[in-house]
Amino acid sequence: MKKVKNKLVGTILSSAILFSFSCAEKPAKTVKSNNKQIKTEQVKTGWESCLYPETLTKQEVKDALKPFLEGQEVFDVRKSKLPGLYEVILVYKDKVTPIYVDCNLENFIFGRIFDIKTKRNIVADTIEEYTPKTAEIRKKEIIKRIGKEKGEKLIKLLGKEGLKNLNFVNLDEIPKDHNVVLGNPNGKIVLYSIEE
Repeated sequence: MKKVKNKLVGTILSSAILFSFSCAEKPAKTVKSNNKQIKTEQVKTGWESCLYPETLTKQEVKDALKPFLEGQEVFDVRKSKLPGLYEVILVYKDKVTPIYVDCNLENFIFGRIFDIKTKRNIVADTIEEYTPKTAEIRKKEIIKRIGKEKGEKLIKLLGKEGLKNLNFVNLDEIPKDHNVVLGNPNGKIVLYSIEE
């Protein structure tokens, strides 16, 4: 009985939160009729029926887009300028690709989007904003993995072009079954040869 009661309370609270959010997101529309301003029905902004009205996590997006990612990393997720859509920043090597997902993770949009008033390409602006951030993240990851002194030397050695093409490998994802070990299995440096 306690479980049923908790579930019922949770459902009521969830409904109340979604209802209050949808009311806050629907301003009244004002139209002119015979030089008089009349308030009419509320304008829908695209967020009223969202499962994720406030936040959407990178993991939720990653799980939903898994068949489409093909090695791309979900770098960031944020609300976009377009009501009802989240802007998802995908990164593969140095390439930044913004896509847009609806707030219920049922559809995604890929391509150019223009702001009519400013005539600016929203997607190009996002690419310009995120490209320097990805390089900084790579540098931090190198330093985290091999230490500050060695990391800074490697970053300098790689240069901008080498840093772009650097791939990080999660050793836990490398299959350990049927491996052939050559040399000292306890050596400081381990080289893996992976065939696709």
